[in-house]
Amino acid sequence: MSPTVQIGNILFHYRKDTLQKIENSQGDVRVQIQQYLPIHFIYGKWNLEKKFIKDIEEILRAIVALEKKTRDPIKAADAADHLFNSFTPFWLENLQNAKHIQAKQLWIEIIELTKKVERNRNRHIHKGTPYYFLATTYLDELDTEVAINFLHEGVEEDKGLQKRSRGKRKAVDAPGFKTISLNKGLKNFLAPNVNYIRNNILEKYLRYYNRIIGDSLQLSTLDKVFLQNEKYQEETFVLAHFLYWTFRWSRLSKYLSVNNSFANFSMMRMQSLLAGIIEQLLRHAYGKRTFGKNYYALYAEEQAISTNQAKEEMDAFVEYLGWNRNIDKALIASLDWKPSKNSPIKDRRYVALLIALQFRNHCAHQLSATRSIADNSERITIILFIALFIVIRKLQSKLPGII
Repeated sequence: MSPTVQIGNILFHYRKDTLQKIENSQGDVRVQIQQYLPIHFIYGKWNLEKKFIKDIEEILRAIVALEKKTRDPIKAADAADHLFNSFTPFWLENLQNAKHIQAKQLWIEIIELTKKVERNRNRHIHKGTPYYFLATTYLDELDTEVAINFLHEGVEEDKGLQKRSRGKRKAVDAPGFKTISLNKGLKNFLAPNVNYIRNNILEKYLRYYNRIIGDSLQLSTLDKVFLQNEKYQEETFVLAHFLYWTFRWSRLSKYLSVNNSFANFSMMRMQSLLAGIIEQLLRHAYGKRTFGKNYYALYAEEQAISTNQAKEEMDAFVEYLGWNRNIDKALIASLDWKPSKNSPIKDRRYVALLIALQFRNHCAHQLSATRSIADNSERITIILFIALFIVIRKLQSKLPGII
């Protein structure tokens, strides 16, 4: 990296790729980063020197002025990134020493400082970087729900920059989107997590799907049709939430009892998100309002029959499995289903979709997992992923050119 980077009136001086000093060439501000790094953490906050706060506010105001003068939001965003990245060595030092509270609080205080300048200047400063590093810190603690929220916030910052730059800076190219869409090209702190989720968790469920359904769906196809497809961005984010949560659960579940009702509820709640993705993707494919109607539409299309006939045949299948009588027995019957001459349906794919539909309906009205749901948690996750991949194959058939 060049020893000095100039963006507008702001100069960033580096030594061995570490930012040492920031200057506003039209002012009297020279922020010596190493000199001002906070050293006291008291009552849950960093004891930042008043001069340091004043200098950082001045640099932030210079960033605001830069965008106002040049009307170039990308220049201003790059300047903000240089500023925020200057704190990463100190953040990493805390992270590597397991000082997560201190590491998180650093970014929280930087974000608060930035928001203060935004309010006073009535201008936006791009904050994708601090939100991303804050999310990274929470993920390192396996606090996936909070982490995903901050990742989303960072992605929204990137979307805002894309809009302000009229598409010159794409949100999908930023680290936040690549992380939350599980992009294999990610190269940063979270790349090992993303690679683990792709190569261990997603690939595991793909193997189940391919073996049970007799398909050969590849992760590369999943990327093209779904994960990296902006059309399904919200569904991708929810899936990422589920997968990051599963990543955490795989490390914590061994300490939890099978009789822990709240743990069982937590798993059921997360599985219901997976069923919700299936429901939403079916809506994309067929445009009907409810999960059931879209399910009938898929079945009718594949069997070349009317929707009414599809509903009649599916209703007979629901009755055959006993979903209208006892959910526990019906779930076990569905999970254990094998084709027979007595079964109204002969294709395992429709069983998987039916379980997803019935599971979604149950979760929408219940706050506790039944015994059969708790005891068959992994089998349910497998069947939900099978249903998800079935629907993704259906979406693929509507996207020419993707094999």
